[in-house]
Amino acid sequence: TEMLGMPLHPGQVKYLRETHSRGSKINVLVPSNRWGKSSMIACLQIWYLFYKFGVRTGNREAWQKAEYRTANIAPKAALIEPVFKYIDQILTSRFPINLPDGRIVTNKCMIEWFYQVERTIPSPPLKQYMSNGSYIEHRTIGQTGADSLEGKPYGIISYDEAGRSDHLEDEINGTLLARLFDWRGPLHLVSTPDQNSQSILHHYKLYQDGLVGINKTYTMQGALRDNIFFSK
Repeated sequence: TEMLGMPLHPGQVKYLRETHSRGSKINVLVPSNRWGKSSMIACLQIWYLFYKFGVRTGNREAWQKAEYRTANIAPKAALIEPVFKYIDQILTSRFPINLPDGRIVTNKCMIEWFYQVERTIPSPPLKQYMSNGSYIEHRTIGQTGADSLEGKPYGIISYDEAGRSDHLEDEINGTLLARLFDWRGPLHLVSTPDQNSQSILHHYKLYQDGLVGINKTYTMQGALRDNIFFSK
């Protein structure tokens, strides 16, 4: 809110605080439609890109030069576009905010200098670069599973609409968690359940694990009423 000029609703604040304070390896958010998951993921990704969590800070100059990457992934190409767009809007003070009186204003970002917008790659795989050696990749996890992430460490991975994947268990255990080892980053699975997905049972298991806090998993539900930026 202070640095990005982004007011967050109580549900978004709770999720960000709980996942950070608990230090859970897998975080499962099950939000309603229009809860605001994509804008929250954008803020979370910017936070990790700015502070490069997991990279040791003994030498400031070396830390500044160190390469650092994060990933935002989704089962389909159309699903990665919102976070890509919101990061661009937030860091250029163009994110629209609905006020209770019906007016629309834009955020006022204090770190516009941080975003190297001229280096943005707007075609797949989408990439956005920052001034401290960090960047985010936006990738589609298609028929090849999570192969596109192989061989590289990531500071955080957000999986938008993970519940729509037909190979969720294999993707998490076979690739995603291993990519987070180096910088001890978290995996965020942000998705409503999909009855037509072959991964519905595994998604439900992760949801249940997080409710009781086992297997380093945290779960939170998000209701539409959390979003105070909509009128009644």
